[in-house]
Amino acid sequence: MVEKILEVNPVAINDKNEEKKNVILLAVENRQPEVYELLVKRKFQKESVFRAVDNKGNSALHLAAMLSNYQPWHIPGAALEMQWEMKWYKYVKNSMPPDLFSHHNESEFTPKEIFTEAHSDLVKRGGKWLNSTSTSCSLVSTLICFRHICHCASDFPGAVSGDSHL
Repeated sequence: MVEKILEVNPVAINDKNEEKKNVILLAVENRQPEVYELLVKRKFQKESVFRAVDNKGNSALHLAAMLSNYQPWHIPGAALEMQWEMKWYKYVKNSMPPDLFSHHNESEFTPKEIFTEAHSDLVKRGGKWLNSTSTSCSLVSTLICFRHICHCASDFPGAVSGDSHL
């Protein structure tokens, strides 16, 4: 849909909503990698569009750094969710002009500071999830190993029929 709108009306790339967010900022905020990829690849005045900030001074990188309530991916476990968040942040960062990396919003936060603060709880939950998962895996592997040991013990020659073959 975004592609069709921009084909018919290329200046729509400059349109903003009531919070002064353009299509780039909205795609990042709403975690829309396909839309964002399309916009990164399009040929237009990237400098001005990617430098846009909303009414709170947030760049696309600030919005990527925030933990969004909308998460279009369905990932089990906080650790995997954190991995996706980090990949999304780095992807957006790699498409931005480097001088925006240290840009402060109206609250005087850089994107990196926002990412660290917004994801601190997810990091804690991810650690707990990894511990829980590793404990479960250890238990299962112990049970599998025990089963194989018992199975091997019963497979010695003569173990079942009484012949020792010695």
